[in-house]
Amino acid sequence: MVILETLLIPLAFIQSTLALYALHASSFDPELVRRSYERCHAEAISAYMQSMHQLDTFCDPRQTNLFPGRNNMNFYIIRHAIAVDEATSDYEQDSERPLTDKGRKKMRQIVKALRNLDVEFDLILSSPYIRACETAEILADVFKMKKKIVFTDNLIPMAEPELLIAEINEKYSVDNLAVVGHEPYLSTLVSLLVAGNTKIDITLKKGGVCYLTADDLHPLDHRASLEWLLTPGIMMEIGDK
Repeated sequence: MVILETLLIPLAFIQSTLALYALHASSFDPELVRRSYERCHAEAISAYMQSMHQLDTFCDPRQTNLFPGRNNMNFYIIRHAIAVDEATSDYEQDSERPLTDKGRKKMRQIVKALRNLDVEFDLILSSPYIRACETAEILADVFKMKKKIVFTDNLIPMAEPELLIAEINEKYSVDNLAVVGHEPYLSTLVSLLVAGNTKIDITLKKGGVCYLTADDLHPLDHRASLEWLLTPGIMMEIGDK
């Protein structure tokens, strides 16, 4: 399965890149090129995910425990949607800033994309900040799981990601977990889970989603694999399908 994924992921990017240049080889419009890339990339990702679901359960890392005696976990790291700008808002506390109407609309389309990719959640962990709360509520509404949101101070911007990992280990025995929070906290969390340090440099835009799989999160062995990281633009293209 690892070999198959290694082959399919580059193939998806090659397909999207070839399609992009075939469509706009003579175009010098950056916006047109960007949109074409996102559309082609979204189609490649969708095809890849569909091929994964067509494989036998034995070959599906989200259904099969590859290490007997250990639990496979799926993590969907989600940055909150576009919120009212801090510099122009009348809110006294940063924690009070809500999503904009544009942010809510985009987030619904992004969550629809997750449904189109056959993503499942058992629990949603969210920062208690308003913009994260509202993002988590959109997620819960579309997935019809409003009673399965847990707000934790271990996801506020100033918190330590290690404390969140400890909380997950102690309290939540689930297979599919959504984590809704802020940057740069979420990038630090991903880096800790994947590399065991904070040296991985990733970009998670507002409404972006990062999918990780992990066999275990215990203190001496909480390493995960980064399966994919999708921008809001690509997610919205998938949501349109």
